[in-house]
Amino acid sequence: MKWRKWLFLFLISCLLVMQAPSMIVQADVPIDYDGKTSESEEAEQTQDASKTAEQKKKEQSKKKNVTSAGVPLKIEQWDIGRYDPYVVDANWIEEAVGALSNALFGLNKIIVDTVDAGMDLLFNMNPLEKFADKMETVNKAVFGSLKTTYGKLFLIISLAFIFYQIAINRKSQGGIRSIVGLIGVLVITGLFMANQSFYVKTCNNIANVAQTTLLSACSVIVDLAGSEGEFVDNDKIDPKNVSKGTVAIMRNIYFDLAVEKPYLIMNYGTPDKTVINKKDGLDGLSRTDTLLSFKETEEGKEAKKDYTKAYEVDKYENANLASSSVYDQLGIA
Repeated sequence: MKWRKWLFLFLISCLLVMQAPSMIVQADVPIDYDGKTSESEEAEQTQDASKTAEQKKKEQSKKKNVTSAGVPLKIEQWDIGRYDPYVVDANWIEEAVGALSNALFGLNKIIVDTVDAGMDLLFNMNPLEKFADKMETVNKAVFGSLKTTYGKLFLIISLAFIFYQIAINRKSQGGIRSIVGLIGVLVITGLFMANQSFYVKTCNNIANVAQTTLLSACSVIVDLAGSEGEFVDNDKIDPKNVSKGTVAIMRNIYFDLAVEKPYLIMNYGTPDKTVINKKDGLDGLSRTDTLLSFKETEEGKEAKKDYTKAYEVDKYENANLASSSVYDQLGIA
């Protein structure tokens, strides 16, 4: 009996030895032949992360920071084409009404873009500063030609008239006045033709200073009245370029009144961004910037639709982006 007992123990020991390698293999972590941790999973995770970043780049863009004399220009922050009324889950009739709203508001944005470019051109480019020297060259050439052709004739006629007054009509006082007037005309004409570029630039600068002073005074009056808005950017104006900074504020005010506030009312029901942005957006962006960050590509439109449905309509219960609001948006547009 003892030999059977030892045989049984020997067989059990052999089975345990045979099963041990397989158990060790199953419990071990994946390793390469050099003993290092496998890089397959790390490469796969890196690829997935890069795909996510690449997809976000296709769907969204970053906010631009374009300044004019220290003042950020609101019209340059996002593509003006993205300031559109927007709804989700609309039927074909509601989509048609939404398309009409977009068309009407799009016409308004074209006008705003044109007026903004005109303000920048007229106030900041100073075309008189650029063409004053050329005007002086042209006028000097014209004046020189006229002086050569008719100068002597004009002088002879003027002297003859003065002689007639003094010698024949015996009006010495009238003759003296004519002599003084002739000398004054020649002196003033000569000075202007020789320095007209300086005079034009000086007058233009005086006009610019007067405009800047008037605009700055208006902003101070609005601030004293308790208004904030775009006038809070007064402190950002570059002291060396007050005129351009003041024009930038006026451009922001125009854009805010004509585009941004109607856009906010259509999509959020209020023009107050501080109230809207109390709720968070995506990836560190404000709520308003998140909706404006989506590109006008197929990927961007799809991502915008998903975000609006999941966050604005379902989570934040924003009825202004629901399909039932298309008629209100049409009226505002």
